[in-house]
Amino acid sequence: MGIKDWASEFQRFVDGGMGREVRARLERVPELMRDADAAGYDPFGANREDLAQIMPWVCFLYKCYFRTEVHGLERVAAMKRALIIPNHMTPAPVDGLNIAAAFFLDAEPPRMIRAIVHYILAELPFLNMLVSRAGQIIGCPDNVRRVFSDDNIILLFPEGAGAFRLYKDRYKLNEFQIGFMEMAIRYDYPIIPTAIIGSEESTMILREVKPLNGKFGFINFPITPTFPWLGLAGIFPMPAKFRIWFGEPMDFSQHKDKLDDPDQIRILVDQVKQRVQDMLDEHLAQLPAVPFF
Repeated sequence: MGIKDWASEFQRFVDGGMGREVRARLERVPELMRDADAAGYDPFGANREDLAQIMPWVCFLYKCYFRTEVHGLERVAAMKRALIIPNHMTPAPVDGLNIAAAFFLDAEPPRMIRAIVHYILAELPFLNMLVSRAGQIIGCPDNVRRVFSDDNIILLFPEGAGAFRLYKDRYKLNEFQIGFMEMAIRYDYPIIPTAIIGSEESTMILREVKPLNGKFGFINFPITPTFPWLGLAGIFPMPAKFRIWFGEPMDFSQHKDKLDDPDQIRILVDQVKQRVQDMLDEHLAQLPAVPFF
């Protein structure tokens, strides 16, 4: 995005143009049109009025702060159902935020993804309400089964809520959990391997303080260029440029006979992990060394 484009998007946010676009697009989201009840709420708590307040800020971060570039979106957005499997980085889940904004702003018609988030968020004041009002899914078994039983674009991070890497190890994937593969096979969801570059630069974890792990709301307690030096404000990600690539669908629906064999499921999971790692390696090799451009 050039300076003129950035300035134009920033002005749209300031003068309310982005908010007006959000309201217009909310009227065309298939998931809301299909699922909303008479009061305007969908089964997971999303409401157009709440989304109209939340999404302009999400779109501002997507367009102006992270200046996100997306590749391959059109193919995935046209699918009735898909399971997006990307790399992930904590503590701030801005990778998921950018994917949600891409499907809402740049897909036609706009789509609302369903991100399955860690159940610990259900216990955190304010965040649990925010997740619900945005139509996202607390990862308890009943919720997961319900969202997979219908046609949705689902986002799931198989490295888990504790995805944690020092900056020196950036983009070297941790082990993938196997649950996503079991659900994809059982409910005939094609898997979309996805590479996200920018999340590890925006967080830039320099060190882990292991004695503080599990305390203060952190699964892993990080030291970054801004945290804990700036207090909780230091958790907010730095403005690294984000780039997202959605890969070709991977269909594992023919493997239902392997659902009772965790070792066989692990082999399939590792195929997806390797595909995501290959995508990351390929695109990292083509990008500039300076992460903020």
